[in-house]
Amino acid sequence: MTANERESTLQLFGVDYSKVYDKKKIIKEGSNTLWNYAEELIDDSIKRGMLEK
Repeated sequence: MTANERESTLQLFGVDYSKVYDKKKIIKEGSNTLWNYAEELIDDSIKRGMLEK
């Protein structure tokens, strides 16, 4: 699956920043290190236009 296909899928199903953030914020309870990395990935997805904030 290419980045463009992932982008289309996210947009097709109405996945936005708040949905991703809310679903993944539980990571913070287990590991701050992993959470920091997850946040970077989420922020990168916004910069790439894959998620809307």
